[in-house]
Amino acid sequence: MYRKIILAVWAAACIWTVSAGVPLVRSGKAAGEIVIPAEASAVEKFAAAELRHWIKEITGADLPVTARMTEQENTKILLGKSFAGEFKDALAQLDGSDGYAFRTRGNRVYIFGAADKGTLNGVFRFIEVNSDLIWARPRFTVFTRTDDFSAGTGDVTDRPASRERGWIFTIAGQSPEDCLWQVRNNNTFLNHDRNFSEEWGMKREIGGHIFSRVISHEKYFASNPEYFPVLRGMRQPKSWCLCLSARDLPEVYFKELCAYIDKNMPMSLLKLGVDDSWNTCECPECTAPFKLPDGTVISPDDPAYRSTRWYAFVNPIADKVHAKYGIDTLVYTYIYLDIPPKIKVSDHILLSFSPISRDLRVAYEDYQPGKTWGKDSAAQIKEFARIGKQIRLREYYGCNGGFPRPDEYVARKDSIWALKNGVTEFCSEHPVDKLDKRFATDPSVTWDADAVTVWTINRLWWNPDVDLETLRDQFLNRTYREAAPAMRKYYQLIRTLYLAKPQFRANYQNTLRGDMKRYVIEAGKESEARKLLEEAEKAAKHPVSLQLVKQARANFELGCNAEERVIVKKVAAPPEMESPLWLETTSITDFDVMQHSEIGTDFQMDARMLHDGKNLYVKIEGPDFPSNRQAEPDRWLPGNFITLHLAGLDRKGYYLFGFDWSGGWFDAERLDLKWNSGMKIQTGGDEKHRSALLTIPLIALKFQFDADLLNRIYGVIHCRYTGGDGGTYSYTSYGLVPGAPRFFKEIYLEK
Repeated sequence: MYRKIILAVWAAACIWTVSAGVPLVRSGKAAGEIVIPAEASAVEKFAAAELRHWIKEITGADLPVTARMTEQENTKILLGKSFAGEFKDALAQLDGSDGYAFRTRGNRVYIFGAADKGTLNGVFRFIEVNSDLIWARPRFTVFTRTDDFSAGTGDVTDRPASRERGWIFTIAGQSPEDCLWQVRNNNTFLNHDRNFSEEWGMKREIGGHIFSRVISHEKYFASNPEYFPVLRGMRQPKSWCLCLSARDLPEVYFKELCAYIDKNMPMSLLKLGVDDSWNTCECPECTAPFKLPDGTVISPDDPAYRSTRWYAFVNPIADKVHAKYGIDTLVYTYIYLDIPPKIKVSDHILLSFSPISRDLRVAYEDYQPGKTWGKDSAAQIKEFARIGKQIRLREYYGCNGGFPRPDEYVARKDSIWALKNGVTEFCSEHPVDKLDKRFATDPSVTWDADAVTVWTINRLWWNPDVDLETLRDQFLNRTYREAAPAMRKYYQLIRTLYLAKPQFRANYQNTLRGDMKRYVIEAGKESEARKLLEEAEKAAKHPVSLQLVKQARANFELGCNAEERVIVKKVAAPPEMESPLWLETTSITDFDVMQHSEIGTDFQMDARMLHDGKNLYVKIEGPDFPSNRQAEPDRWLPGNFITLHLAGLDRKGYYLFGFDWSGGWFDAERLDLKWNSGMKIQTGGDEKHRSALLTIPLIALKFQFDADLLNRIYGVIHCRYTGGDGGTYSYTSYGLVPGAPRFFKEIYLEK
């Protein structure tokens, strides 16, 4: 019933946006003022500054901020609960939350919360419901410039269903823009952020995978090696774990942990996460049967043995931290700690449930034993709830490698289920919105793909009962404007293709190119998806919308990887050696020493392919090399030579086509030289630059069009070559292995 009330509140907020309102800006001139309390808090002052800033961005008008209302007959925006005395019912409803309320009485508009953070949240929602602005992603805000700005009329009270919510931005360091995006989208905490500002009203959570780092090996290993783990029979100083049975370690650990906390204050929560490692100490004490407080003995072969020992060590540490600093300690239910311990967890520990062994396409409540990959997260959460007082969901929504995976549909069901089961804290990992060339793909590439997903999940954490498609439409319409219809169709197509292949699991290890190939290219929908993005780009008018469409399209093309795919153009007739048609097909120039790309050489070769529906034509240009001038036709070639290895759709068998510059050649089915493909070969060029044209009947490869939706064959080109340094190497295209068809490159024959 409670969430139904919130849903009605959201609908009222939407109505508020279109109601005839009281003016704040008219014809580019201020028609109102922002009033803050005389003793305004830092958060209330920031709320006023943000309201003033964004109204100026939208209209160009600069509204005054004052602690004393003027006598002018203009609109007054009163910020904060000190002005909301007549709205006691709303304040009572918002108590204990960061929810907000709007009230309009004559020419006065009240924005407030029971907490200052609620007032700040209200300011951001006030801006949204009275304009078309959207903080779409940290580096991009979209809005229309206008000369007028009015405050809608009506009463709105909006209390979140969750208590805490936020994103764990990863890959590279957070920027102020990342933090402010969270602030402006109603998050409550920031993850270990050095750009923290008290005026944002956010909680500051410090730490991470720091459990073993609290005890510095530089400081302690020489004097106290017993603090460090035994691994493979030896004490190891840097092994991402500690010897939890060391006699005086708890006392020393707490002392060093206090030094860490003191150094990083202020903080709202200590994150004492287990190291990102499966290592645990193997000394006799740490692998002996362990006696629980109730007298029960747990043996080392019990699945909960390691987690039980760890919590037995951390429980008293968390209690001492709370007694000294008044803050709780967050720990990750991660790696071996995702097995609930056989002891009660301290009330001062927040269990951050981190389900890495989970298929993200299946909601908690939809898990089916024996059918769903991974662990039963719902059962794990319930078990942790039995032994622990506080749980936060630390998910991996958006950890998709850059593929636009529609995680919001699962996130909505997860959030509803969690709230029903008493979990009110939500977060997820996601790359920062940052251009950073240190990484193979910029972290921002993920935002290019899934900003709609991140923004929508953020709103679902506030209230998961809001209609999901309404939320998505709000994002798409405000972000892409005229391009929204095409972008909506694009995302709908991606979701349809994603759902069509439930056999593939989704987790934080998926890659953009792998998923784009699996769901889009192999479904034969690449062209359709590209046309939708092209349509969106043509339709986009707002400059920021256009930029975001272009980045979505760039993300798509990066995933399709067309530049590195071997696409064979179809021609009407057999091409000549010097035909310009060769310039229109894929050029293969990436030749490395087989399995040793780190070896630098001066080797250069170019291979291209065409087909006419009957034959595959392969043109190879490369350097001259000594060859056996006495080579006989259709015999294995000694010395230097070039071979083309091709496989059909099943890749069970493969075929070899080899030659040298002296006229020697062979074809074979694996090692069977008696096999005859009907290959023809023509060579040309001079001693500096050689070329060959191979004609290979497609029927010899057992190839049939439409047997595969993409009309694929597989292959690798190999050259045995003696270079200028006298060394003889095997060069292969893309560094692939010639004798293993499962590693061959895909070759697409256009129909």
